[in-house]
Amino acid sequence: MELIYSTDNKLEIINYKNIFENEGINSNLKNTLLGGGSDPGHSQYLELWVDKQHLAKATQILESINTETELSEWICDNCKEPNESNFKICWNCSNADS
Repeated sequence: MELIYSTDNKLEIINYKNIFENEGINSNLKNTLLGGGSDPGHSQYLELWVDKQHLAKATQILESINTETELSEWICDNCKEPNESNFKICWNCSNADS
């Protein structure tokens, strides 16, 4: 098996594992008892491993997920202030994103 992803976010890694299983990709989680702790000095990253023959497909799935979730910031038409993608109203002048 090959390591494909690691994080301290347990919900995120379980979601990726479920996506892989729905695509017929065998995967295993490691460090589930140690990872994701609230004490950063004692936490260990959770790891998601996939069979070598599915590595390319799993990598492609992760890349497509990350591409879909990457949103760009927008510039307010009213005050020209940059805003994060999750803001629908300008934080500076309260103008709505058009």
